[in-house]
Amino acid sequence: MAEVHDLSTRLHGAWQDLAAPGDRARWLPPERFGVLSHVSRPDGTRFRSAYDALFDVFGPAGEMEPEPVIRERLRVARHTATGDTLHYRLATMTDETGTQITVRDHTVIHPVTEENETVVHLSHALVLPAFRGRGLGAILRTLPLLDAIDTGADPCRVTLVAEMEPHNPDADAATRDDQHRRLRVYESAGFRMLDPGVVGYAQPCFTGEDPAHTPLPMRLVVRRVRREKEPTCPADEAVRIVESLYGMYAMDLARAAIETVSPRLEHLREHDAPVRLLPPSSDA
Repeated sequence: MAEVHDLSTRLHGAWQDLAAPGDRARWLPPERFGVLSHVSRPDGTRFRSAYDALFDVFGPAGEMEPEPVIRERLRVARHTATGDTLHYRLATMTDETGTQITVRDHTVIHPVTEENETVVHLSHALVLPAFRGRGLGAILRTLPLLDAIDTGADPCRVTLVAEMEPHNPDADAATRDDQHRRLRVYESAGFRMLDPGVVGYAQPCFTGEDPAHTPLPMRLVVRRVRREKEPTCPADEAVRIVESLYGMYAMDLARAAIETVSPRLEHLREHDAPVRLLPPSSDA
């Protein structure tokens, strides 16, 4: 069985229909950089190098799931307690020398009922430092939509969602600058932030080392495909996004970790007005 499947040419052929509005202006052919591939096996060398690269960056902050969790997600499509179907994808890009230059992972969450939208959780996106500033981020933001369509989603009923750290005035200047830069990039691409004052989202604790299972406050930055310019999101759609994420996490994390964030979802369910969509870089 082949470990990876090249996606570069296919993604470039569809980019005009799939890329976010702001990413179309900065689009470059993926094959210009190398081979963009799904990792299809959780026991191959590509998995090892991809997971290690993600963990080195996101693991120290508690933002990377344990390796056995990622391996299990990659093995087979799974179903949540509410019936959603989860398709996890791990992808890398390598240059002509075989050097890994990007890593991206995401989960397509198909709803059990057709009236609900497909939610795509943008887990982690990493461009290795030597290759930043070349337009690779646009490719990594577009691939998850292609994967959603390939697993059966209607492209007009897809929401991409990323969890982003809130502004931290106590962080050092370099960290603050990096966070602001990432938010501005997503903002310029056409992503918007669900009003954090209404949503109050937090990522469940990934590690078993914290007996209190303290969640990480996060902001949800979304791209509602083909509706990027709408100023608000219906309340039930915001609920669906958070339900999808917590349902996905409940498959792998300790029950206590999910219980610590459940009150946030219940509070959101009480909100029936449209949720404002704000610039991700705002201090709201």
